[in-house]
This record gives sequence, C-alpha cells and structure tokens, in this order.
Amino acid sequence: PLLGGCTLNQLGEAGQLIARRYQLVEPTPNQLGIESARLWYATDTLLSKRVRLIMLDPAAPTTADALDAARRTALLDNAHTVRVRSVADSTDSSLFPFICTEIPIGAQLSSFLTGAQVPADQVHALAGEVASILADARDQGIRHLHLTSDSVWIDSSGEVYVDGLGIMAALAGRNTAELSSEEDRLEAKGVVALAAAMLIGHPHPSEQQIASAVEAGTSDLELPERLRTAFIREF
Repeated sequence: PLLGGCTLNQLGEAGQLIARRYQLVEPTPNQLGIESARLWYATDTLLSKRVRLIMLDPAAPTTADALDAARRTALLDNAHTVRVRSVADSTDSSLFPFICTEIPIGAQLSSFLTGAQVPADQVHALAGEVASILADARDQGIRHLHLTSDSVWIDSSGEVYVDGLGIMAALAGRNTAELSSEEDRLEAKGVVALAAAMLIGHPHPSEQQIASAVEAGTSDLELPERLRTAFIREF
C-alpha cells in the first residue's frame, strides 16, 4: 500500500475515463520507480491524440508539490523538454490528481546503455546538450535535480530531450523552486553522473561506480578537456 492507502494498481485502470476526457490505454513500460505515481498511455478524446498521464496518489505527501512543479513546467519555453499539457488535482472532476504530458519522442538513453562504453566525444556532446537544456530551464526558474539516463530521450535524428523537469524532484521530496548555489551543485552533479553512466555503459550505475568513473576520468587524457574538467571539479 501507498502512504495514502492506495496501491499502485489502483492508480487507474485500462479503459477508465479521467476528467471526462482522457481514456487510459495501458501503463507505460518504464515506470518512475516511485510508489505514489503511475505512468499511463492515454487518449485525449477531445483531440483524438495519444498522451501520457502521470496518475498520482491524492494522499501522498509529495503530490501537491508535484502538481505545483508541473504547473511551472507547463510554462517552460524549450522545445527540447517533454511538454506538460495540463495539470489537475482530485477536485477537478477526477478521482485522482494527474499530470498530462506529451509522449516523449524517440528512446530513452538508458536503452542504449547495455554494457558497451559510449565513445568519449559522444558523451561530451550529449552531456553538453543536456546541461544546456537544464541551464535554460534554470533560467526560467525550473529544476530537475533527479537526472538519470531514463530522463533523457533521443529521437531518430539525434535530437535530445529531457523529461521530468520539476516533477521528478518534487515526487522525490526535493524543493524544485529553490535557485540556490546548492541546487546548482546538485544539478551539475547529475550531469556528471549521467556522463559517468555513459562511459561505464550502465543505465543505472551505483554511487561507487560513478565515483570510480569520475576519478578515472580526471586523468584520462583521451576525454575532451571540458568533460575532464567537469570530472576534476566534481572529484
């Protein structure tokens, strides 16, 4: 059972109509790993469009903050983020609060990390793109703070997108509205950990694996200088 008394399976069921508009189709194959939230593919019956719903436990202590974070994220002006389309709490004609997003384009970075190391120049380029997206979001008052290889999507043309801005950190109990230097540090640490995961070739490395990769990277002259410098700063 969840903190609010629901079970994960109770956060929606296939065929259910949410807010008289969104019909749940099936859970997404990759869930968030957070008990108070469940991802669904759904159909927006008003627009005849496929969308993604994040169904939330109304009694979970993180839900209100996640909804607030999603409302801020909906205002984000960046084509390389997964867009939030609408947000509703449990009083808005739905039994459950939910966040409606577009369906991410392409495949998650984690699906490419199957044991083989990603070439250093590609790691540098991709980490740089992600850092740029996060910096732009930060300038608009929004944080991620929960970056993993599951948060990054790559389409067939190589374009990069970041999923979960604001929302994931709020669900994890972090304050995403704080724009302190400590939050800057946490965001930068997430990008370094992402780069380490790519160099290791593991989608979800342990903290020890990340630390070892960062330490090794500080003296690896084959790494691009900016990436090596980031590792030195983190180490």
